[in-house]
This record gives sequence, C-alpha cells and structure tokens, in this order.
Amino acid sequence: MEDAWSDAIKEAYASAPVNVIILATLELRHPSWTDPVRVVCDKVDLVGLIEDGAPSDENETVTYLACAFEALTPESSDKLPEIQIKIDNVSREISGHVDSAMVQRAPIEITYREYLNTDAEVHGPHYVLNGLTLRRVTCTDTSVTGAATFGDYINRAFPRPLFTAQRFPGLVRS
Repeated sequence: MEDAWSDAIKEAYASAPVNVIILATLELRHPSWTDPVRVVCDKVDLVGLIEDGAPSDENETVTYLACAFEALTPESSDKLPEIQIKIDNVSREISGHVDSAMVQRAPIEITYREYLNTDAEVHGPHYVLNGLTLRRVTCTDTSVTGAATFGDYINRAFPRPLFTAQRFPGLVRS
C-alpha cells in the first residue's frame, strides 16, 4: 500500500522545524453549492494548489478561508468510526451553505488536506484524506458541528459488483 504522507510532511512531524507549519484544511462539497467551502485552521487565509485527481478544482490554485476548526479522532468502539468536526462560524458563510444543503438532503462530502506553509501554492497538499461524508449537522450562532464518516462499508454487499440476472443474463437457466 502506498504511503499517504509525503517525505516533507514526515520530516515536519518528526523534527518540528521552527519555520515549517503544518496547516490543516477542510473542503466541503454539496450539489446545491456552486463552489466548495474551503477553510484552513489558521489566522490568515491560505492559497494552495489542489492535487491531481481531486473531486473539484483539480490542479487549480484556490484560497482557503482562515477559520478555526477541530476534528476529534474516533474512539474505539463496535460502531462505525466517526470524526467529530466543529467549525467556528466566524463569517456565517458556512451556516448559509449548510442551510441550503439541508433543503436538498444530499450528503456533504469532505476532503481533509495538510499543507506546509513553505510550499502550499507550489507543491500542493502533503496529505489528503478523501471520501468522508458529514452527517448529523447542527448549526448554532457560533459554530457548525457534525460527524464525518467513511460510509457503511460493513453492510455493503460482497463481492462487488453484484452478479444479478439483469447484468449477467447467462446466470439464468432457460
């Protein structure tokens, strides 16, 4: 299996150089939104390059809005792992997007990226976690919270794809 972290971010985690800061970002996408909502956990906006194969704006340079957020890792349990996400609703822009998403009832998709402050615009993210879905979203005057999951892989049919008579008519005796 290919390692998800780049050598540069491994070095930043291991040696913690003073001039290199790891910037956590979230990208939220929904069919009712014209553009994704992007936030960076920092005091200033971040301009960063989006990686190859990204769900939106592939190989484009985009701006992440400076906004405090936290993502709490899941606890060990028998249930599906969930990451609790809390985004400060500083500009109220996020709650407006969430309100429009509630009307359409389609899931909000999330991509988590980690950039280094030294090369975000040139190199792009050094770590990407894709495929998260935001569920049980609540908005207050101060924050937007929700649980991010990878989906219910446990209850999916195996093997995939399903071998049905409609797709494979040769399975049916005549």
